[in-house]
Amino acid sequence: MKRNRVVFLAVVLVVIILISGVGIFWFFIWPNIENTHTATVDFWLEPKVYVKNATDNWGTEVDASHSILNATFSPFSCKNDGDLNATFDIIVVFSGVSVVPPDTQSTYQQINSTAAKFTFTLEKNQEKTANVPFTITSNDTFSISLSLQSSQSTLRIRIQPQNFGVRQLYFGFMLDKGGNQVFSPTTQSS
Repeated sequence: MKRNRVVFLAVVLVVIILISGVGIFWFFIWPNIENTHTATVDFWLEPKVYVKNATDNWGTEVDASHSILNATFSPFSCKNDGDLNATFDIIVVFSGVSVVPPDTQSTYQQINSTAAKFTFTLEKNQEKTANVPFTITSNDTFSISLSLQSSQSTLRIRIQPQNFGVRQLYFGFMLDKGGNQVFSPTTQSS
């Protein structure tokens, strides 16, 4: 009887040690193994973009630089913080504006009149910025949103963009102090 009890306690102790070992591996070691073999991608729109109409010519001012570029575009960026290379597409969708059809030197494909696709391959710790040209078709508001698509199984998408970036911008129409027409970001969402 005493011997059966000792055998039973030994078996229980071995089971407890095995379960503890599996638990430690599952919660502490496995996540680190997975994280070292992924590409972690972040992508965002520049939140301080203003579209101004100066002398009947729409242009873009980025980050209140007071220098207006003679084109309407929205800059966005993407970064791979992971340990593997990442291949993915960023889809830019507009409402109230139209995508400018690409020329032979463009880095994007036009999906339809309000959407464009940019294809990226980023090495680890690499960041890229691109501009999406558009034509204003609305007189009061427009919006821009980003999404990411990839068939790469080792790619993870950062849930919240870093660097104060956003993935969707809404622009409202107003007049600036000089009486110029301006589309200014009114709402941002990440």
